Amino acid sequence: MTALINPTVKKSYQPFTSPAFKGLKCLGGSSVLISKDAQQVIDRLSPSGKASVNNQMSCITKSNVGSVGSHKLYIELTDGLLELKVIKQKKLNQLQIESARELKGLRKPWTGSRISLTQQWSIANNGYTYDELYYSNPVYSYPEEALDRFLLRVAPEFHRMTDKGGVTIGADVHAGAEYVSAIYVTKGPVNQYALIIETQGLPLLSVATRPAPQGFATKYNMVNGARAKETIHTHGEKRWRKKVRKDTELFIKVFANDQRHESELMARYHAPFERSTSRIPLTAKGDSNNFSSEDLKAYGWLVTEDRTLLFQKADKNTVTTKGRF
Repeated sequence: MTALINPTVKKSYQPFTSPAFKGLKCLGGSSVLISKDAQQVIDRLSPSGKASVNNQMSCITKSNVGSVGSHKLYIELTDGLLELKVIKQKKLNQLQIESARELKGLRKPWTGSRISLTQQWSIANNGYTYDELYYSNPVYSYPEEALDRFLLRVAPEFHRMTDKGGVTIGADVHAGAEYVSAIYVTKGPVNQYALIIETQGLPLLSVATRPAPQGFATKYNMVNGARAKETIHTHGEKRWRKKVRKDTELFIKVFANDQRHESELMARYHAPFERSTSRIPLTAKGDSNNFSSEDLKAYGWLVTEDRTLLFQKADKNTVTTKGRF
């Protein structure tokens, strides 16, 4: 027997009215009802926001709401997201938009598509060429998605890129290398996380200098009275070995984006480098299934070769398995 919308509930719904068209059929051709409260949220959008609704509602496919029950869909606005809670009725080619809310400053979440790395830059100074840097476009969590769930969703992509046989985006990309990202989080009341996955001869410096996406801030933790960035990374299958000149100031200036970052890097790296020999071999390679001693100095996550997501809290010296994939 075909399930029907309860008549008492139906009174609070009306045919979906797009800002431009009456009775628009969208979401893969299904007829759509919308609650009056949700319609009012859409009606209050800016002109550009209403245009985004017009452009995107009709393009959302049935795959987004293929199963019976409740689903969350996201439409990109100029300065944030429109979140729609949509209910699919059993055996009816009909959808109900139950609620809508505008989320300022948030970005469209990553849904599991492959992450591509792209070449960013190559820098040469005084005849010495620094490794090229490869990074992904920012990858965003769902609004209010727990951090461990988000990182577990992204972990297979870290694993794929780290696998020496799994990277096919160019001979210059170091398959099997270490991949890493600082963890970024929104500054507003609704949490959303972001990653910029990258690799480089010195991932540590890369994470130290990468600016946060607009509207986001780097996630810090207090460790032994000092702030330390929280990161996620792999250990890879290849050894990174790079000889760094004793002229550490020049090296740091290459990777620093602004004066604040430069000061931070000088404080952390300059003195240890200057006390060493004239050219310093650095190796970024560790046990692919365990944190290194350096890792244990700050909170962080590790995607292991045996497909496990680990988390460690530096101040408590504990390692926790957060999931397997």
